[in-house]
Amino acid sequence: MSQELREHVNEVLHEADASSGSLVTTSDSDDGADETAQTDLLETAAKANDLLESAESEELLEAVGLDTLPDGTEPDSIPAAIAQGDPAQVEELQRLLNLSKLADWDDGEALEGAVGELQAAIGDGERTAESGSIDDGTDETEADTADESTDESDGTDTSSDLGDQLRSAMESSFEGIGDDLEQLQGRLEEASASTVGEDDGADDEDEATADQTDAEDDDGLLDAGLGSNQNRETSGGSGTRYSTMAPPPSERADMKGTARHSTMPDKH
Repeated sequence: MSQELREHVNEVLHEADASSGSLVTTSDSDDGADETAQTDLLETAAKANDLLESAESEELLEAVGLDTLPDGTEPDSIPAAIAQGDPAQVEELQRLLNLSKLADWDDGEALEGAVGELQAAIGDGERTAESGSIDDGTDETEADTADESTDESDGTDTSSDLGDQLRSAMESSFEGIGDDLEQLQGRLEEASASTVGEDDGADDEDEATADQTDAEDDDGLLDAGLGSNQNRETSGGSGTRYSTMAPPPSERADMKGTARHSTMPDKH
């Protein structure tokens, strides 16, 4: 990191804090001090603008510490550095951008008007607190509490006007980055959905193929079983059966011979 650039950034931010604080605290009667504070702030804004225009983006990120993310990795783009960087370091970059936008104003009228309203609000709040304390001395605690709440509300509302003007410069710088990040996220979601759809289709096709194979196997087994039964029936029907009972004498071959008479004389 360029030490010189880092010191320049710190110097610009320190001067901006000092001049803006002087603008808020300067009274209406002290016109000279008020004008000096406005001039100092505009000069500081011009320095910030020159710094942003002369420095490379990578060098500027390195100067504010956004070249390395909190987890120790290096961002692959400026939007990633802003989106994932340390909030304190991102705030420094935002302040520089706000000051740069402030330098684009042609004159100090807008700044003077915003600061004047803020100073008037602070003065009105102080006078309201003092008058409330005098009119109701017996209830000083409650009056002070109410006045302080009123002061804070008025001061916050008026301060927000100046803050809104300063933040608007930053918002315009980051609108493009936000759109790019949103488009990138949309493309990633579409790619993820497409991948899931293809996986589901492949799973369905595999399941259908498996079901068809199982059905064919079942048909083959059924055919084999039927064939076995038919073979057994055929074999049983064409077989020869032998009787174990003796045939009657009339059917026996040895009982059908011609009768033979004896030629021997009778012994009587």
